[in-house]
Amino acid sequence: MTRWIRALIRTDDAPAEWHALGGDKEFGIADALCGERFPAAVEVAPNDERTTRDGRCAGCETALSAREQRTMDVVHR
Repeated sequence: MTRWIRALIRTDDAPAEWHALGGDKEFGIADALCGERFPAAVEVAPNDERTTRDGRCAGCETALSAREQRTMDVVHR
């Protein structure tokens, strides 16, 4: 299941779109699949319905689709 995140504290000009979490290996830093880094506190979406309604990052959507396709290709071999 994909974890969707966005910056918890946003300025007026910062987008409120959700990003697919790519990794959080470094303490206090979350990386989105599109390459966006979130060094501050993040909000984690409680469900996919909310992220769809509020908007998702197009780059993360593309990367997520590609990752899911690679997984399906491996499973069907």
